[in-house]
Amino acid sequence: MIKRSKLVRIGNSRGIRIPQAMIQRAGLSEEVVIEEKNGGIFVHSTDYSKVSWEETYSQMAASEEDWSDWAEMDIDSLHEDQSV
Repeated sequence: MIKRSKLVRIGNSRGIRIPQAMIQRAGLSEEVVIEEKNGGIFVHSTDYSKVSWEETYSQMAASEEDWSDWAEMDIDSLHEDQSV
């Protein structure tokens, strides 16, 4: 959902009003994390966690799943026009 909101003055800072329904859907509580990202501001709950490539690789290795078919995938065929 995209919603417009106005910045409001809070002392020397600014804040935004977030509708209660959005707060609940995002799982926000009294404390949030504010992150500058890609020319914008990303607000998320403190229990939000990003998984790094290293963590992803470790989880894949620990799963002992056979990923060898990925090595054999023909990448060029993904870019070819498949319509006939």
